[in-house]
Amino acid sequence: MAFALLTAGSAYGQQPATKRFEQQNIPISEIFAEWDQKGLSAEKYICSCQKLICDTRPYWPFRTFTEGQPIPVLGDFNRSVATSNGFYCFRR
Repeated sequence: MAFALLTAGSAYGQQPATKRFEQQNIPISEIFAEWDQKGLSAEKYICSCQKLICDTRPYWPFRTFTEGQPIPVLGDFNRSVATSNGFYCFRR
């Protein structure tokens, strides 16, 4: 049984940072590093929820956030979407 838990945890750690962020908060720097490794050159933003609840369930990261929680955002279009959903964004 312990082996099964260890294996599941190991597989989780091998998932890309963007996938892990869908499940729980991780350091945003890990997501930016993943994007850099993939050669994604769009502007990168850190956006902070400015409402009691900011809902991103219709799009990545498919979660809800509470006031003050940050999300990473890639590109101006996604920044506009985040802003319209209650986040305040600033360029990394």
